[in-house]
Order: sequence, then structure tokens, then C-alpha cells
Amino acid sequence: MNTSWIKNIQYKVTAVIAAVTMFAVPFAVRAQLEGGTAQKKLAWSIKNPIGAETIQQLIIQITSAMVLVMSPVIVLMLIYSGFLFVYHANNPEKLKTAQATLLWTIAGAAIILGAKGIALAIQATIVQL
Repeated sequence: MNTSWIKNIQYKVTAVIAAVTMFAVPFAVRAQLEGGTAQKKLAWSIKNPIGAETIQQLIIQITSAMVLVMSPVIVLMLIYSGFLFVYHANNPEKLKTAQATLLWTIAGAAIILGAKGIALAIQATIVQL
């Protein structure tokens, strides 16, 4: 017996329930805060978790985090490509794979490390204007 149509209906029902829940819950919470039996308004604010006040600061923070996270990956990929060179020294076809790995690792490193430099240069140009 083919039960794929039953699973299809189950997925559709689940999607509808999820969509209704996502759209209905914020309205219900807002209604309780603003109207109904709540007589006083709540005085609260949301603190900025990022800490960036401008788009330039946000871009610098993102690129700094990217460099911080990707630097160990770059080092590991360089070690891996060196391992490929040593392991496949006698096989010319596999040596091409090792060369490509090294080339793309260096290209990725240049892009990642260059992104922060470009972002800093753009920020300096914008600040001067």
C-alpha cells in the first residue's frame, strides 16, 4: 500500500499549524500587553546585543569574527594540503589534487583575510567623506 499521500498530507497539516502558530502568537502576546485587563504600560527596552551603532561597525565586527573563526580552518587546510603533497608524491594525478587543494586554500585565505582589509579601507573612506 502506498502511504506517500498520507505523509504528504501530514507534512501539509504540520506546515499549516506551524504557520498559524508563528503568526498568531505574537498578536496574542501584543494584545495582552496593550489591551484587556492590563491597566499600566510596561516601560522596558531591548538592549543592543551586537554593540554596533553604525553599519560600518557591524561590518567590521562581522569580518573580525569571520577572520577569528576561519583562521584555524585555514591553518588546518594548509596542513592537510601538505599532507597530500607528502602522501601522493609518487602519483602525478593525485599530486594535481594536492596542488589544487593548496591553491584554493591560499585563495580562500586571501579572500577571508582581504575582506577585513577591504572593509577597513571602505570604512576609512566613508568616515573621511
